[in-house]
Amino acid sequence: MIKKILAAWLIGLLCLSAALAEEAPGNPMLSPGEDNDDDRVISLDPDDYERPVTPFQLGLQESGVVPDGYFDDAVFVGDSITLKLYHYVKDMRKKGTPCLGGAKFLTAGSLGSGNALWPVSKESVHPSYQGEKMRIEKAIELMGARKVYIMLGMNDVAYYGLEQSVTNMNELIGLILERSPGADIFVQSVTPRLASITTNPTNRALFEYNLAMYKSCVENGWYFVDVASVMRDENGNLIEAYCSDPESMGMHFTDAGCAVWIEYLETHGKEE
Repeated sequence: MIKKILAAWLIGLLCLSAALAEEAPGNPMLSPGEDNDDDRVISLDPDDYERPVTPFQLGLQESGVVPDGYFDDAVFVGDSITLKLYHYVKDMRKKGTPCLGGAKFLTAGSLGSGNALWPVSKESVHPSYQGEKMRIEKAIELMGARKVYIMLGMNDVAYYGLEQSVTNMNELIGLILERSPGADIFVQSVTPRLASITTNPTNRALFEYNLAMYKSCVENGWYFVDVASVMRDENGNLIEAYCSDPESMGMHFTDAGCAVWIEYLETHGKEE
């Protein structure tokens, strides 16, 4: 009789544990002001940081390596920084090395969330899909993408300022979701520039923008992917070995930088 009671108790305990495991969120985002098991607390006030760098990664936490095919339904939207990533991925695939699965790219030099909202014209900087220049939200719909990785802001912050840049980005994401309502949005933090670069946008301005976009992600249920956290040094500047244009813009990546970027993406996925 006692053995039967113990057996029933164990079965009930196992069922409860399984139920709790199913309810537990996978790869959680650390929210502002939320205490974690390691007592980390995020401040979204840039004045609380002496340097333009947080002591830990924001957004999606490390998930382990994502499975094959994870990026097959993904599209990467960005400016010339993401364009370099595209060329790196393309070269790796030509060599027979799997790289970001079947992910597609929508990139254009000087692209920003602000000018992405402009009408398409001969002078506009909208990316092309299937040989046609078009609005980003339209191209994503035609692709049937279910994961949208977007990194824009480098060409916005200096021109529009912080508040308008965030407004533009939120509007662009809203338009994407109107046409692709089932898509998951992954906002990638804008990567920093070399310490020697003093022209706008500064690393402090980009840091403030990233904090603001992280807040938008928390409020809207989007995913924040803190790529910048592995691209900068302890002072918040781009690591020199990752920079391909140190004598000019100080923001574009070497192959080594792209490899680090991809490794971060592959180990910070959402639970499928």
